[in-house]
Amino acid sequence: MTSLRLAETEGYAWGQFVHEPNTQTSDARVTRPGHVLIVEDHLQVRQLMARALRAAGFSTSEAGCANEARGLLADMHVDAVVLDISLPGEMNGIQLGKWLRFRNQTIPLIFITGLTEWEIPEPIPQDGASRFLRKPFGARVIADYVHNLLAPRFDMGALAGGH
Repeated sequence: MTSLRLAETEGYAWGQFVHEPNTQTSDARVTRPGHVLIVEDHLQVRQLMARALRAAGFSTSEAGCANEARGLLADMHVDAVVLDISLPGEMNGIQLGKWLRFRNQTIPLIFITGLTEWEIPEPIPQDGASRFLRKPFGARVIADYVHNLLAPRFDMGALAGGH
């Protein structure tokens, strides 16, 4: 199996595919309900995460900044949002997450960053529908995070495949 390793070094994001033994069960490619918006300013990282989530059966949309994400959300429904904390423009990922949380108290949010703890500009919302993930991480990790947040909403426990 090929997995994705994402990293961000000195402000530059990169991803590479790494071959790993296949440990997935045969039902891992079942199409899962759930549309995920990925908000990440580094195009390559955003595309790699989208590819990983689609390979896990989710549909995706992508935005490179908070304003673009807000524009997309005006016209579409999403079931979860993956947000990079460091976004260009008027609103960072944490602020976008707070805006999203104000609009929808229960939408799952996954905050991602390559920043160290003391570099994060403000507290990340802590609630049952929010998660934090530090870069670098594997493609399977982001898919598992999304699956675990959406499983209770869509009763996807049978599709977990032991994850």
